[in-house]
Amino acid sequence: MPEQDSQTTRALNLIGALLGLIYLLWAMWTLMVPEPTRREWRLRITLSSARGMRVLGRHAAGASLSREAMTGAASYELPYYLMAGSERLMDSYRRMTL
Repeated sequence: MPEQDSQTTRALNLIGALLGLIYLLWAMWTLMVPEPTRREWRLRITLSSARGMRVLGRHAAGASLSREAMTGAASYELPYYLMAGSERLMDSYRRMTL
C-alpha cells in the first residue's frame, strides 16, 4: 500500500510540475512576444492546419473510395470529419483576418 501512495504522490507532483511549466511558458509567451507577432503565428498555424486537414481528408476519401470498390463497404466518416474540420479552421482564419 505505501508503494502505491508513493507512486500516486510522484504522479501528482509530476502533473503539478507540468502545469507549472505550461503556465510559465504561457506567461513568457505573453510578455516577451509582441501581439502582432503572436497574431501572425496564430494565423499561420491555423492556415497550415486547415490545409493539412484538407490534404488528409482528400487522401482518406481516396482510400475510402478504393476500399468501397474492393470490398463494397462504404466508410466515409473520417474524410467527412477531416473536411469539416478543415472548413471550420478556414472559417476561423477568415474571421481572424477581418
